[in-house]
Amino acid sequence: IAAELDLVEGSLTVKTTRKTWDPYIILKARDIIKLLARSVPAQQALRCLEDEMQCDIIKIGGLVRNKDRLVKRRNRLIGPNGSTLKAIELLTGCYMLVQGNTV
Repeated sequence: IAAELDLVEGSLTVKTTRKTWDPYIILKARDIIKLLARSVPAQQALRCLEDEMQCDIIKIGGLVRNKDRLVKRRNRLIGPNGSTLKAIELLTGCYMLVQGNTV
């Protein structure tokens, strides 16, 4: 995979190279760029290149109408000192990042 960052336009172009044998890699590269843009650590984002790994961004902001309920649910998901979030990560083997209105 080759990537070109154009700072003037503010765009990033991802292309396949002659050595690319997996056509699905371009979609995985798109997911990695999304994760890096959301401040996910590069080590965790690059795990999406593995065949058995996937990433998903879940918008939880639209699930509730009231902002106070959103804050309560987000805090419930994180738990005291991040303990609930860490338990979910350990039980599922996933890396989770709660940020704004998304998980």
